[in-house]
Amino acid sequence: MLIFDYDGVIADSLEYNLEITNRACALAAPKARSATVADLYELSSMSFDELARSIGVEPGEVPACLVEINRLLAIPNERTKLFDGMAEVIRKAAGQHRLAIVSHNTEIAIDHVLSMNSLRHYFSDILGTESPGDKTAQIIYLLEKYQVDGKQVYMVGDSVSDIISARLAGVNSIAVSWGFQPIVRLKPALPDFIVTNPEQLRIPMDEKLRYER
Repeated sequence: MLIFDYDGVIADSLEYNLEITNRACALAAPKARSATVADLYELSSMSFDELARSIGVEPGEVPACLVEINRLLAIPNERTKLFDGMAEVIRKAAGQHRLAIVSHNTEIAIDHVLSMNSLRHYFSDILGTESPGDKTAQIIYLLEKYQVDGKQVYMVGDSVSDIISARLAGVNSIAVSWGFQPIVRLKPALPDFIVTNPEQLRIPMDEKLRYER
């Protein structure tokens, strides 16, 4: 099984997500500052919740901010594009493996972009903010649902929290270099593999791509 994060791995959505966050927080928490790319680099958990808190949204304002973020994310948009090469990677991988997504984005937003690119049918499961549990719990849910050994499962992510979630769930982690957090930020989290282009996402992974700790 191959489990993907969505934002920063499949979808080149960084600028759009920052815009959505800033629009939502400007309404729910007017004293908060605008979120920037630098804020994303520093997050320990790549979630809208932590991003909101990092830019000065007060604890009592966070729920309203998240409601507005999710409302805006659920509006279909044509701006979010896929990273070059990811569509072909997904098509090829689906012929050999079960594919799933675990994400802090909304399932309706993910579904829309995948459908727009004729890729939705390649994924058996999309677990976003509407599904219970954090990413670790969602990965474990998939392992139990399909009765698969974690050693045969790979989680592809672009954040420290993706790598940690994979480790806690007992699956392999693959860190990508084109996502929201740079490789220099991801290496201390000790991913099992590091890839620098989508074509390297082939299971079983090339041992030359294993991260030497």
